[in-house]
Amino acid sequence: MTVFTESVLAIPSLGIQMETCIGLPNIPLFTSRRFIPLVHLRDFVINEGLYRWNVRYYLVALQGFEKSGLILEVAYENIKPYFPVLLEVYHGVHDLMFSHENEASQQQR
Repeated sequence: MTVFTESVLAIPSLGIQMETCIGLPNIPLFTSRRFIPLVHLRDFVINEGLYRWNVRYYLVALQGFEKSGLILEVAYENIKPYFPVLLEVYHGVHDLMFSHENEASQQQR
């Protein structure tokens, strides 16, 4: 069995859902979903890490909790898409989830 799809679904008023489908090609046997409520979502960033002699980029949802601090939820941790794909997802999530915060801060000025 292998991971054949991973997705990030941004729901503007609720939060972000990350989904991983495992199974045979075109036959999902297991689906894992992680939901991050908007009240806990602090940011959605592209981070970089070193793997042997390469730099790998990955998307991370930062969850903030009062008692335990920050928790990092990595998106696409199995299929590891290239940077241009991550950048497209990053911009899409930021446009949906964080654009209202930027508009509100600009209106207050």
